Amino acid sequence: MLIKFGRSAFISIFLCAFIALFFLAPQNAQAKSYSISDTNIQATLNPDGSMDVVEKRTYKFDGSFTFAYQYIESEPDKTKSLGRTTPYILTNFSVCDDQGCYRELSPQERQSADEVRPDQTYYLDTRDGTYYLKWFYRSTTQKSFQIRYTVSNAITMQQDVAELYWQWIGAKWEVSHQNIVVSLELPSPAPNDEIQAWLHGPLSGIVAIPNNQQVTFTLGSLPLGTFFEGRVILPKDMFRAGIAGTASKQTIIDQENIYIRHTEQQKQAIRKRDVWIQRALWIISSLLIIIIYWLTRTFWKYGKKRTTA
Repeated sequence: MLIKFGRSAFISIFLCAFIALFFLAPQNAQAKSYSISDTNIQATLNPDGSMDVVEKRTYKFDGSFTFAYQYIESEPDKTKSLGRTTPYILTNFSVCDDQGCYRELSPQERQSADEVRPDQTYYLDTRDGTYYLKWFYRSTTQKSFQIRYTVSNAITMQQDVAELYWQWIGAKWEVSHQNIVVSLELPSPAPNDEIQAWLHGPLSGIVAIPNNQQVTFTLGSLPLGTFFEGRVILPKDMFRAGIAGTASKQTIIDQENIYIRHTEQQKQAIRKRDVWIQRALWIISSLLIIIIYWLTRTFWKYGKKRTTA
């Protein structure tokens, strides 16, 4: 019985490993796919309270693709953006790639656009407080798109401070984003003690103020279904116009401090989880080594005796 058990156990190990490799190995599926490898966003605040935005994304395709789309939220989140209820107004849209800028479709052309998919064209629609931008092209490998628009009422003039609260990347994308760099240019230099900035999103994101006229937001990877947004407070006299708000600078800072404490708690929880995962992996690895050693020793000991017999 010991001989049979040793042989069958050893063979079972190899069969399980073979089956696992077969199912876990990448399959040569015929389904096409795409990814966004780089995202660069340049935003410029203007004295009139508007903001010019240029979003450049590099798409990598595996298969033939003919369209892409993007959602941009226009309604401020009442639970986050304190003191503002006025929707954001976006204008001056354009879509370009390395070959040139696209033509905006007429209302009549839009009716059949989703079926015809005319090359190098786009259309814009508003749906339940959200801007919906869709553009058409032809590509099978890689393509970089540049989306431009103006947020005509980006700045909120709170009680004692001007505020920009903007979602750079929303949560409605079909794929994750990689290598994200956002650069925000201010209308004029701000005193060092009158500019503050925060970032909301994955814990690995970084917000920085390299000089008193620029704020940057960077992130290595934005998972699917996750947003990436920034918040900046500035002197009110930097702008001559903006949407009237009711929040104060201290209220905004207090809210962000709550977010910071929550973020630190999340980081601590992740560190503890990682420690337990490492311990569990060490224990599992040790057990596997012991089991493999025992099975191998049993096989060679009893299997060899049976062969000799």
